[in-house]
Amino acid sequence: MSDWEPLDALLRCPKTGGVLQRESNQLVCADEGANRQVYPLFDGIPWVLPNPSFALVDWQIKISTLYEHLGAEARALAAAASAETRSQTRARLDRLAFAKKAFGQQIAEITQPLLQSPPSAQLLQATLPDQAPRLQTVLSYEANIYRDWVWGQAENAHARDIMLKMAPNAPPEKLLMVGIGAGRLLYDIHNAITPKMSIGTDINPFLMLSAARLLRGQDIRLAEFPREPRDDESVVLDHLLKGVEKVPENVHLVFANVMNNAFEPEAFNWVVTPWVIDILTSELPETLRALNQYLPVGGYWLNFGSLVFHQRNPALCFTIEEVIDVAADYGFEIECHKSEVIPYLKSPHNVGYRMEQVWCWRAVKTKSIAPPQLTQNLPPWLLDFNQAVPAAPYLANLSRYNALSGEVLGWANGQLSLKKMASRLAKKHKVDKDEAKKTLIQLYRNAYEQSQTKRY
Repeated sequence: MSDWEPLDALLRCPKTGGVLQRESNQLVCADEGANRQVYPLFDGIPWVLPNPSFALVDWQIKISTLYEHLGAEARALAAAASAETRSQTRARLDRLAFAKKAFGQQIAEITQPLLQSPPSAQLLQATLPDQAPRLQTVLSYEANIYRDWVWGQAENAHARDIMLKMAPNAPPEKLLMVGIGAGRLLYDIHNAITPKMSIGTDINPFLMLSAARLLRGQDIRLAEFPREPRDDESVVLDHLLKGVEKVPENVHLVFANVMNNAFEPEAFNWVVTPWVIDILTSELPETLRALNQYLPVGGYWLNFGSLVFHQRNPALCFTIEEVIDVAADYGFEIECHKSEVIPYLKSPHNVGYRMEQVWCWRAVKTKSIAPPQLTQNLPPWLLDFNQAVPAAPYLANLSRYNALSGEVLGWANGQLSLKKMASRLAKKHKVDKDEAKKTLIQLYRNAYEQSQTKRY
């Protein structure tokens, strides 16, 4: 038996639930005939996201944009260094310029499997339903990779121990960890309880492809730029992230969105959510509906992290008492829970760090419920160019800040579609219709997502 066969036996098409079959370097849905959906593999990791080609284009653009941004930063720092008269400051800027350029090359090398074919301009509009939320960038949670594999040994061990104290006595046969980031907690939990299989999912290619290498025992070189460096030495750090000495058996990684189950229903004995449920764009009840699909009745859900919900609607920012009550409505009984205040990203290279109150609980699934209806993060009028844009308060508020965006956002009156707005914008300001269309999509998408996400 190949080492990937146990994983393939669990994978399902997130759109149809159909069985996936491996053909060369891809998985295909056997139930769709001539229109079968193809899911590629990147560095051996299945890319089982709904509309995988659209999601791929989204991340390709994010990676390319970041590479260009880092190059521009490097050039600006080099120019600042050449104009600087203080030798120490000039040396610091030169170091930063060199490191930013090197960091861009390191990111490109790690994410190279995704960049073998360039993004198609024709797919840009079609990618909208499958784009990651605006706050999910290539370097979202970048600091976690250094915490996981360089300087965070105490923090990593503390998180592992908190979770193990809450875990059931008997280890699971199959464990799913959602949102693994750089993969250290998955590695530590798997080694501690030795299930027959552990699967880790995430949507971030930089973190997942880095985790894959490290868990295979391969080293990675990465530059770190502490936000608030302690001293000159800490301004930029050249790290060699060491791959694990003991490569774990039966650990698999999958690109998957927790809200769209890419596995056989009720396939896992445990589902683990570290620092996940409060940062998702989905509302907690919909998240609970999704988690319910992964477990049979009697299976366990283990949670670890804060309850700082990223929702602007205060009704959706639940306290622990409300979480317990809401969970019961969606098929989970929280059997035990505990909170603790712990340091978060306490780097020896930063002058400050956060203290977070985290909650850890063990919940058992008591009943099965219907899966969530939510499959994407954007409203219908932003995906269908012919639908009328509603007269929303958040659009009216944003319209005060910028003359052009104020004019365009002011057109949202519940009657005009983006298509009609694009024609008006092109005619009035004598711009290309395609450029007007792109401007409107970006402007209204930003307005919508800002209205849904609380900033810190």
